[in-house]
Amino acid sequence: MKQLFLFLSLHFTSLIYAQLTVSPYNNGTGNNGTGSNLQQFVQTNLVGSGITISNVTFTGANRQMGSFNSTNTVLFTNQGMDNGIILSTGEAKTAIGPNDEPYACGIGGYIGNTSTDPDLQILAGSSIKDKAILEFDFIPQGPSIEFKYIFGSEEYPEYVGSSYNDAFGFFLSGPGISGTFSNNATNLALIPNTSIPVTINNVNAMSNSAYFVYNGDPGNGTTIAPYRNNPQYIEYDGYTVSLTAKAQVQCGQTYHLKIAIGDASDQSYDSGVFLKGGSLFSEAPVDISLLTGTAASDDVTLVRGCSGTNLVFTRSSGLDSVLTVNYQTSGSAVSGVDYTPIPNPVVFQTGQDSVVIPVTALPSGSGLDSLIITMSQSNSCGQTSSGAIIIRIQDPAPIQLSAPDVTIPCTGNTATLTATASGGATPYTYSWSNGANGSSTTITVTSSGTQQYYVTATDACGSQKTDTVTVTFNEPSIIDSLTATHTIACSNTGSVTAYTSNVSGNAVYTWSGPGTNSSNVSHSTVFNNLSSGWYYFSVQDNGCTDKDSIFVQGINSPSAVIIADKTQGCSPATFVLSNGSTNSTTYYWNTGSGYYPVSNQDAQTVTLTSDRNIYLIASDGSCSDTTMISLTVHPLPDVNTSPDQTICAGASVSLTANGADTYIWTPATGLNTTTSSTVAASPSATTTYAVTGTSSFGCTGTSYVTITVLSGPDANFTPSVTTGEAPLEVVFENTSINAVSYIWNFGNGQSSTSSNLNVSSTYSETGIYEVILVASNGECKDTAKATISVTAPGILIHVPNVFTPNGDNVNDEFYIGTTNAKTVYVEIYNRWGNTMVRLEKPADTWDGGNSPDGVYFYKYKITDFADKLYEGHGFFHLERGQ
Repeated sequence: MKQLFLFLSLHFTSLIYAQLTVSPYNNGTGNNGTGSNLQQFVQTNLVGSGITISNVTFTGANRQMGSFNSTNTVLFTNQGMDNGIILSTGEAKTAIGPNDEPYACGIGGYIGNTSTDPDLQILAGSSIKDKAILEFDFIPQGPSIEFKYIFGSEEYPEYVGSSYNDAFGFFLSGPGISGTFSNNATNLALIPNTSIPVTINNVNAMSNSAYFVYNGDPGNGTTIAPYRNNPQYIEYDGYTVSLTAKAQVQCGQTYHLKIAIGDASDQSYDSGVFLKGGSLFSEAPVDISLLTGTAASDDVTLVRGCSGTNLVFTRSSGLDSVLTVNYQTSGSAVSGVDYTPIPNPVVFQTGQDSVVIPVTALPSGSGLDSLIITMSQSNSCGQTSSGAIIIRIQDPAPIQLSAPDVTIPCTGNTATLTATASGGATPYTYSWSNGANGSSTTITVTSSGTQQYYVTATDACGSQKTDTVTVTFNEPSIIDSLTATHTIACSNTGSVTAYTSNVSGNAVYTWSGPGTNSSNVSHSTVFNNLSSGWYYFSVQDNGCTDKDSIFVQGINSPSAVIIADKTQGCSPATFVLSNGSTNSTTYYWNTGSGYYPVSNQDAQTVTLTSDRNIYLIASDGSCSDTTMISLTVHPLPDVNTSPDQTICAGASVSLTANGADTYIWTPATGLNTTTSSTVAASPSATTTYAVTGTSSFGCTGTSYVTITVLSGPDANFTPSVTTGEAPLEVVFENTSINAVSYIWNFGNGQSSTSSNLNVSSTYSETGIYEVILVASNGECKDTAKATISVTAPGILIHVPNVFTPNGDNVNDEFYIGTTNAKTVYVEIYNRWGNTMVRLEKPADTWDGGNSPDGVYFYKYKITDFADKLYEGHGFFHLERGQ
């Protein structure tokens, strides 16, 4: 007997392990697929070599079929079932693990298909529900077909031996097939080496247990670790090992394969069959190819004495037997002279899918020869396949080497030498006389004068070629000397003479220094009228550059210098100007009203309200120097603030200042911040605030604002009770102080302006009510709030999981017990979804009538006196006993 229990499960997903993935066909939408998309789906996810399919159809909901990938799950690591197609009696995605649903019957519920299938009905011995059928025609190339599969079910282990024997089958029909199913089909889903079909009752922990895999359901309505929390496991409570469906067929004939699965008797508890991808195959011919390195082809060219290839024979079927393949050779190449001898025939041992034979070109032959290998092979059906490959053998070509000479314009520069090999056999290696070796065609050298380098190129066959590279480094132009005179007095009277040699007519000269920057000057030039300082001379010729420099020393002349304590300030700004002049005895200041002389270096103090330029002349009696300094005066910011304000105690007012860039408010008492242009002020007593604004130049200005604070009321009250069932009367005690009037809002539509110590209100309906008291004293107000929660009487619901209508007056009727329920509505169904009875009042019951013992399903809708709806469903048992 099936037993269903109501339970609550919590699902936690782990990302540590790999998990089965399922992609429903056509995104799981629609029913009964046909056409090219379905054919491609089957071709991609099931069909292997030697099979041609057509006329593919699917009967069922598309969410019952999908492609799967089980890499790193138990299906792959333990059974080798890595990918393919899954068919299910419910949603294909239900198979995804872990096994945390003891009675899984579809992610979206039942499929709802009640039409039976005659072939599955024979296997199950009862009617079929929720069938899923994939069928197609196919033509085999060989005399046999096979494919691999795993069958799993939620019916394990509780319903082994029962009528709930979910069925599946692989029904093959066509030439030479004579079976007991539709169209004389035979079932290929058999226990190995028997004629017994694979079913829940035939493969389990007690029967044919070698083919059964336990998956974590001990049969008590729960699942156990690690099956229930490790997603490497699948959802089904048990499944078979990987089995092989096989059949003998006639080559080249058309057959029909029907792959079907369905629920037996009811629509509960899913089952599914996994079909291994690419495992549906028939015998295929042998293939021949050439593999050189990692590149495969049917035509290669080898060089005598230094290269080879691999002759590769492959087969994709018949691995369970030994296969001998003969081939033919032709062409001008001679075995043992032009190439190494190769075996003929080729023998595939059991389990071997490829044979590799190395072929090497020998140095003993000469000229251009070819080896042609052809193969003509028939399978057991007489189908013939042929193939041919060509191996060309040639003499090694002579290696050539080019390494051109190099000329470098200047000693000390680097030269890049390049050698390029051609001919011979690639790849090439290079060896240089400076010790550099490898596959690089270039090296870099640094030297002087003329040098020779040797390079040797070696090809893949060992042939060598040597060449010489001559590197010439040119000598640069030279600056012979720079000479200077020192006759500078009060004006620019210095001079420098430059001398060069070893220059061409294309040389470029550059001269620079204080007050001069000249190019295209002569190679032998006198530079006059120079002031004191460093001078630089350079020459560029044939890509080379030479440089020199010289310092021209002048006579000590007066130098006027003003040293200021600052160059800018806030109005009125006072500046202290010091005299830092040198080599002088007399000074003339101009601070705004003309020059006036002083005979010492005393500092000058000036106070300014606007910008001004200050000048100083320093003189030694013969020469003089003048300097100037600019002084900047910034205005003070005009800071303004909000007007004076009057507020109630506890209130806040916004104050704003402008006219500056940054602000500081004092005192900080009652302010939310002291550094913003706008502050929120909530002083507890009358306060005068000062705000000092600072401009971007650091100048400051101050403004004041007074906030007068009035005493205000303090609203407060205490409810006698805050929660209770309706109707609820609440008494509110008014504990406000410093107030003369009141306004009550009780939240239930009632209000009051009573000044009594106690006021009351009654709450007749359930709900959450907010009570508000506003206490006033003149313009000042204060508010107090409280919440009253009114509830309806609590509701209780009790549902039995079994009743025994056997006339003993004990548990003879099924009903849903309630307390404080307003309405009760119950529907009861049998396991086929038929409605048995409706209970529409709290006191209604069901005595079972003539219904048989078994599992029934119920749904209820119950409301309490607050009209809150309660819904639920579940299973219960009707058991009359003996």
